[in-house]
Amino acid sequence: MQAAEARAYAWERDLDLVEAAAGSDPPVCRALDYGKWRYAEERKLRETQKRQAAGQVRLKEVQLSPKLSSNDDAWKRDRALEFLGEGAKVRAVVKFRGREREHPERGRDLIARLADDVRDVGRLEGMPVAEGRTLVAVIAPLGAAR
Repeated sequence: MQAAEARAYAWERDLDLVEAAAGSDPPVCRALDYGKWRYAEERKLRETQKRQAAGQVRLKEVQLSPKLSSNDDAWKRDRALEFLGEGAKVRAVVKFRGREREHPERGRDLIARLADDVRDVGRLEGMPVAEGRTLVAVIAPLGAAR
């Protein structure tokens, strides 16, 4: 169909003439309602993005200190339980300052105590790893660990 005929065809039916394959010779066009088509495409894109976001594992962080009081310890434990309950992994970080770096076992004990407190809903993915002035361990929810 010639370009003039195609435009007349689309005009009669109150449709838009949209180029489908620009690289072909001659160019291929379609007569469609462009606004409706674009809305449907955006909707498909949103749905695929939702599905991708649902499959991702989130990582939340709980920062600890070797000089944690019992009240702070309970608060951090509750936050970790909340994050694990949502299905997110928890990254437990113990930050050492000054002379605290001389006693990394305190940090390991702190992470072990946190892992023990949340053992009903999560477990350690590996041993704590020292990264400079910090000690890091990841606790995964039991549902994701299996």
